[in-house]
Amino acid sequence: MTQVYAGVAEAAQSANSGNSKNRRKSSTGAPSIRLSKMPLALLGGLFIGALSVIIVRYTRFRLTGTAIGGADADVLLMVDIVLALTLAILLRTVVRVRSRVHGFGKLLGIAAMAVLMHNLVFIAPGLFERGFSSAWVDQVMAATKPNTVLFAPEFEPRKNPVRTKVAPGFLTPPKS
Repeated sequence: MTQVYAGVAEAAQSANSGNSKNRRKSSTGAPSIRLSKMPLALLGGLFIGALSVIIVRYTRFRLTGTAIGGADADVLLMVDIVLALTLAILLRTVVRVRSRVHGFGKLLGIAAMAVLMHNLVFIAPGLFERGFSSAWVDQVMAATKPNTVLFAPEFEPRKNPVRTKVAPGFLTPPKS
């Protein structure tokens, strides 16, 4: 029994295809343009992730009238993150960028904006008053502190870290 192959040989097909994974450098030896687009994809993903958190919080405020804080603040934070991820996935169809770097940037933008957005309210309250309302800005400023990371129990970085005493000779060689 003999086998007959029809079509273009695999080697010729991969050499002619523009999506070949083997082509990483141009004919001059310079790096591919694809590698130079990574920072732009990361910045675009960060922007889309941050924008999706802002849209979700704006929508939640307009529907319920509540801002950050309250007895169920950690649950609302997780709901904001899940809704922002959903919105970022929907925005993926509009932007049409499907790289891993872009996806990582969206995740990073969502995480950073979810836990740090209240700091932006303290930095530029007038901007948020125009976008949300003065009542929302007042609620955020009353419920949170500036320069903190907002997560289940509010975390505030220490200004003066606790210093521990080290036994003599532990980090230095013993004197002889």
